[in-house]
Order: sequence, then C-alpha cells, then structure tokens
Amino acid sequence: MLIKHYLCLSLVIGVAYLASCAPNPYAKAQKHYYKCEPAMAEEVLAPLVEEEQSKDGKMKNLYLWDLGVYRFSQGNYEGAITCFMESVRDKEKIHDGGKTAKAILTDTKEQKYVGDPVEVSIAYLYLGLAFYMNGDYQNTLVALRRSIEEDLSKDDSRQGDMAVTNYILAEAFWRVGKYDDAAVAYRRALEHSADLVPAYIGLYHAMRVLGKTADEERILDEIKKRVDEDFFEAVSDSAGAQGISFVLFTGRPSKVERISAFRKRKEIKQKTPGWRMSCGIAGKQDVNLFLADKMHDHLTDQGGLSDELRQQTTRAVTGTVMKQIPFVSFFAPSTEADIRYWPTMPGYVYIGYYPAEPGIHQLSLIGCGKNGALIPGCTWSWEDVEVEEGKRKLVVVNGCYTLSQPVDKKK
Repeated sequence: MLIKHYLCLSLVIGVAYLASCAPNPYAKAQKHYYKCEPAMAEEVLAPLVEEEQSKDGKMKNLYLWDLGVYRFSQGNYEGAITCFMESVRDKEKIHDGGKTAKAILTDTKEQKYVGDPVEVSIAYLYLGLAFYMNGDYQNTLVALRRSIEEDLSKDDSRQGDMAVTNYILAEAFWRVGKYDDAAVAYRRALEHSADLVPAYIGLYHAMRVLGKTADEERILDEIKKRVDEDFFEAVSDSAGAQGISFVLFTGRPSKVERISAFRKRKEIKQKTPGWRMSCGIAGKQDVNLFLADKMHDHLTDQGGLSDELRQQTTRAVTGTVMKQIPFVSFFAPSTEADIRYWPTMPGYVYIGYYPAEPGIHQLSLIGCGKNGALIPGCTWSWEDVEVEEGKRKLVVVNGCYTLSQPVDKKK
C-alpha cells in the first residue's frame, strides 16, 4: 500500500513537472510569431485575450498588444484597431487610479499592466497606422498625436521626438492636403534622426508644393550629401511629388531585468541585415532604407516616469517597513520590480522612399547578410502597388518576427 502511495505521488509530481516545462500559450504564440506564423500565433493567443477581457485580468493589455501585432502583420487592420483601441482606452481608465494608496499596497505583479510610456506610444502608433491603412486619415492624425504625447524624454525639448511617428504623421497630413503641417512633422522627424533621407525628400516635396523655392535648393543639398548620384537624380528630376514610402518594423525590443524594486532595460544584440528594396516598372531601382528609430534609446530615455518611480520607491519602502512588523508583515507588498514588458514591440524602425511615377508598381524587399546572401524569411513582394498623381503611397512591413536571432558572442 505504501509503495502504491509513493507511485501515485511520483506520478503527480512527474505530471506537474512536465506541465511546468511545457511552454504556456502566451510564449507559444510568440514562438509562432517569430517563426513568421502570425496567423497561428493569433489562434493560440485569442482564447487568452478573451479570458483576460472577461475578468479584466492583469495581463490584459500585454495580450491585446500582442494580438494587435499579429493581426496587423496579417493585414487585418480592423482587428488590430479593436485590440489597440481597447488597450489605450483601458490605460486611460486606470491611469489616475494607479497612484492610490491601494495601488502602493498591492503587489505590482498582481496589478493590471498598463505599460511603459514608450510601449503605450507604440500602441498608439500601430493604431494610427491601422487607421491609415483603412483610409481613415482623421483618426490616423488623432492616434499619432497621442503617440507623440506618450513618447516622453528626460529632456523636455525631445519629448515626442520619435522619428517614425512624426514621419507617418507627415504622410497623413500630406494625404489630407495640409502641406504646412506635413513640413513641420518632417522637420520634427529630422530633429531626432538627422540622416533620415525620406524625411528630407518629404520636406522637399512640401516646399515645392508650397512654392518655397529657396528652401528647395537647401534641402536638395542635404539629400545629395547622403545618397548616390542615381538616386539623387531620380528624386530631383521627378515631375511630381508622388512616390512610395516604406516603413519596416524589425527586431526585438530590449528586455526588462529586475534590480531590487526597480526595472532596468537590457538591450538585445541582434543581427541586422542589409536591406535591399527594389521597385520594378521599366527596370528596377534599388532603394536605401534608413534607420529611423532604435527603440532601446527611447526606452532608456524615459523621463516621464516621476510618478511611477515615486510609486515604486514608496511601495519598496512600505513593503520593507511592514515586513519588520509582526502580523502586519503578512500584508506587506512585494518589494520586487514588475518585469513584464511588451516582447513583440519592434526593436528598430527603418524608412525608405522611392520617387515613383503614377501607375502600378511591383515591389520587393529583401534582407541580405554581409556576404550578400538572402536571409530566409526576409523577403516580401507586392504586385500591384498603385501610386496616384500627387499622392504618396505608404507601405508598412511588420517584420520583427523574422530577425530575432541573437548575435553569436564567440564572434
């Protein structure tokens, strides 16, 4: 009988061990995403999202963000809008309540995750892009302005300086014919990313439409310094202001580590291939992609965290003191930092531009290694991209799941 009890206990322990080793659905969904399978990732995560929404759970926003990314990657922009809209609305509802005494006395891991300011900013960015892809430019402008407001910095003059957000904001202004506002947004993008050639080209087009010829020549000089002769001629000789803007999200964001009661971002070293964009119509023209934003820089430069930092410090002090008091120690909040973070947020953003003539274009985007060899899974193609006269076409590639390999430390 004793042996039988031991066998049963061993079986229970074994099953528990295997269950603990099996990847949870959240991690499983991410693995599908990083293997270029966003549809399968959505299938795995969707039930978890539904469960978290029904109980207003602590992982609700992280799940919504991931699901929004999976849907956006599949071109399901309506579905992505639903996810990101609910997450930012939820953030607005609980933002003020997060600074109460109850919040300080509650273990951070048990609180609903609202996200770092940059994470919320990127959620608004995806929301704005999804609206843009659906042709809803007014809501695009609203969402992107909110993205800029959430992108905080220790330096007040640099708050809202994420180049990609300002660049897409400029593209949205262009679509609704607000060329002065577009010019301001292009300039704002260049304040953060001084070598972002597509922003110079957009600014050049805006100056030309506005009839500011003196500015045109100066901007052309800036473009000429940064591109080869063939591309410069294509830009300067183009008859109209129409063309194709490419935005590529790629790589993984920095990880979060626990240091006592505080969070610290740790950058993930990643292989970043050379990108080759070609546009085919009467031949092919290679297009350079320029680094617009490195998310780690924004994440480590968050300066709008004074309230959150004060709350973390207060919780740590409160927890430490309460643990020294008999009976009261049982109710002491955890003094460890919350290390949850948004793992499918892109780590890098690249932007390119092609001065296309009106018509239907065939495009391809190819990732190449240092030796010029193609990287599997890093190829996209479009057969019928239409460019209208005087309009700028936006093509967005959410390719962060293809470039997640860590750098080999031995090399």
